[in-house]
Amino acid sequence: LHPRLGIVCVAPGRSLVDSPFGGDLVLSPGFAIIGVMCLPLGLWNLEENIKVQIVSFLGLVGFIMVAWVAEFVSTGLVPARVPAFGTDIFAQLGAILFNFAFVVTVPSWINEKKPSVNANHCLSTGMVLSLVSYLLIGWLGAMAFDVLPGEDLLAVLSRAPLHRLTRIAVVLFPWVVMVSSIPVNAIIVRKNLAANRLMTNSSASFVALVLPWAAALLLYSGSALDPLLNWTGLLTTIPLNVVVPAVLLLLARRTWNPGSTSRFSRAWARPVPTSEVVSPPPGEEQVAFDEPDPELDHDPAVLSSGELPAGESP
Repeated sequence: LHPRLGIVCVAPGRSLVDSPFGGDLVLSPGFAIIGVMCLPLGLWNLEENIKVQIVSFLGLVGFIMVAWVAEFVSTGLVPARVPAFGTDIFAQLGAILFNFAFVVTVPSWINEKKPSVNANHCLSTGMVLSLVSYLLIGWLGAMAFDVLPGEDLLAVLSRAPLHRLTRIAVVLFPWVVMVSSIPVNAIIVRKNLAANRLMTNSSASFVALVLPWAAALLLYSGSALDPLLNWTGLLTTIPLNVVVPAVLLLLARRTWNPGSTSRFSRAWARPVPTSEVVSPPPGEEQVAFDEPDPELDHDPAVLSSGELPAGESP
């Protein structure tokens, strides 16, 4: 696209540390295809994306991870390639933080999950599986290959001689991960902007679905993406996913007290219409009251005797 309009072919062996296209502004077929796949999914709801998540999980764990681990083991593991302490942890800090930047998505998932689903069990299980996967793939991959400064595992696997199935797994990995994760974040951004009346539905869809892809196209080539990820990880990911949720939890635990008479605590016990039932804390009984009938409230016979008129049932 810039500085000249035309087709650019990447020479084999060109560095993949930042971008194989250098500083040129390009639109690759992979970028376009993933964008076309993600945009419609971003217009769905979270529960409508569950089939995509299931297929992605099965492909990631059942094929890609198995193929990579088998390749690492067959290549040979050299523990000396993985020092206890690296020389530049800042280069990996942004990517590490982004891998665990799911906390901001939890409230939206809580609102749409089935009541029978145990949220604590799902979150703890997912965290353990993710942590084990990161450690297993990262550690074994670093012991199997020589990693150049600034390279990630995909760049290493792209230049290494691999088995055909492993190479297919390398090609599929970005597709499986991005197609399953990008729409989820777009849905959450779109619905929160619209639900809080910060934007109209069309404006929220533009900000959530179009604007990020336009920014990604500008950062697709060159070397600006890695520093941006590192700094945004430090300045936004940590506060939004670690600091703010911890502060809100501490404030909620200080404010809510079942035995107190504060306004927050009384809100759990006050009668509410069935259309506005508030879920009580665990262990407390949910009490809901029907909306009052104006005719019964003002009927002297009912008020004096407590009996319902003929034909009425409690």
